[in-house]
Amino acid sequence: MKKLAVVIAVLLSPMAAQADQINFSLDGEVQSTYADPGGNVFDLIVGDTITVTGTFDDSALTGLGQEFVEFGNDDLSNMFSIQFGSFLIDNTMDVDFLGEFIVPAGLWPALEFEDGAFLGVDYLLDMDFYGAPFFLESYDYFFAWHDDGTTYSEVEGSWNTQSFVTSTVPEPGTLALFGLGLFGMGLSRRKKKV
Repeated sequence: MKKLAVVIAVLLSPMAAQADQINFSLDGEVQSTYADPGGNVFDLIVGDTITVTGTFDDSALTGLGQEFVEFGNDDLSNMFSIQFGSFLIDNTMDVDFLGEFIVPAGLWPALEFEDGAFLGVDYLLDMDFYGAPFFLESYDYFFAWHDDGTTYSEVEGSWNTQSFVTSTVPEPGTLALFGLGLFGMGLSRRKKKV
């Protein structure tokens, strides 16, 4: 029984250390809004929360200097969505992701880090490509969403970098191996009782 437990621990330890997929969430706070007398098309007021959630592979992060986790079309395992009032948008709607520009490193939709500390979200959305006249810009810790003057709606705010929370995504192989180990321990226990 002890041998089986040692074998399981040895098999699981390297796999757990290699978990690269990270779930994350981030909140931003609306600090100013403007709307014509018809109302704010974003359904947001000062103090409302904007939420970003997603998953990324952290294997390239070293914790040294300026680094980006990119959400470009070269790595589709990295993804996020932003709940912005009544709008839900995701990384595939960014103009850089859509190929509107030739993008150097660090300009895809991205999370930005400096010496391992989270700095903010880089994102640019021009919804004119989808028939609506709205623009969302997010650079580091600041965001602004506005229209082209049709409704005169505007929302500005900042990301609360202290709200950036991560958790590792369990690997299916690790979970399967762990389950097999528990099953084997149960069988060996049952054999001893018989």
